[in-house]
Amino acid sequence: MKGYEAEEIIGQNFSKFYTPEDVAANLPDRILETAAREGHYEAEGWRVRKDGGRFWSSVVVTSIRDEAGTLVGFSKITRDVTDRKNLLDQLQQHSRELELRIKEREQTNADLEAFSYSVSHDLRAPLRAIEGFTDIILQDFGVELPSEVKESLQQIIAATSRMNELVQDLLNYSRLSRIELKLESVNVKSAIRDACNELDRDVRSRVSVSVEPNLMVRAQSAILRQVLSNLLNNAVKFTKPGMPPSVEVAAYRQRDYIQIDISDQGIGIALQHQERVFQVFERLHNAEEYPGTGIGLAIVKRGITRMRGIVSLRSELGKGSTFEIRLPSA
Repeated sequence: MKGYEAEEIIGQNFSKFYTPEDVAANLPDRILETAAREGHYEAEGWRVRKDGGRFWSSVVVTSIRDEAGTLVGFSKITRDVTDRKNLLDQLQQHSRELELRIKEREQTNADLEAFSYSVSHDLRAPLRAIEGFTDIILQDFGVELPSEVKESLQQIIAATSRMNELVQDLLNYSRLSRIELKLESVNVKSAIRDACNELDRDVRSRVSVSVEPNLMVRAQSAILRQVLSNLLNNAVKFTKPGMPPSVEVAAYRQRDYIQIDISDQGIGIALQHQERVFQVFERLHNAEEYPGTGIGLAIVKRGITRMRGIVSLRSELGKGSTFEIRLPSA
């Protein structure tokens, strides 16, 4: 390991194996002092071979005493662990690079979220002004206006309404990323009931709910209600043309978590597109036929993730979809 023959090294001071820097720092003598005082010494460090090459070693020095307890010498075991150190150094370097990338990504996300919040907030005032002035024109001069002009003004109001909905969803998404969550015990049945009550009365009657008794989750009540409301509205919206909506909600216990399934018999999603549905501004269908902002499911994903849960999708094109939520049991 060190390149010496036995006759070359017997009788030599073991400082011969240490680097000049360690010898100058009196490390060999201090090692012997520690071994003599405490019985042994263990450490790792650079050692020197006969040809001057260095290797990383694991060293154990043990004091040897006679029956009377008198120190008579030392034993020293040296292992070449250079390969292990090189691997450890590589792992540590990769870890530092990964930490740096994570910090950069977190900063980028924070900047984007702050930007989206600022832009969304600043957009609301002019939108309200456009909608308000257009509505005034229709109310005050609607009788006198040609039908084509009235239709154009109504389209302006509809467009500003859609934009306002988009801005609100952006604000909700940005807020979910920034607020400090206070998780508490939330009654699943109550959360589902509150979300269903936000649906139109005629649609609400087409939602079937089955909840096991006494289900409680660790969540933030308002966010869970928003998530459930988004999924219910999504299930109702993507109904097959000419078919009334049909939605089933089921909640049950699975080991140490609670699962909530929201199923529909709508148009479904092809397998190759299912991973995209939780991304911001991702739209898989014609906006005229299925209006929306493309942010609703991104809000669902962000909300459930921040509540330490999981959301997933099972779907088949033409046969409907099931969104599965898993949250820690309270």
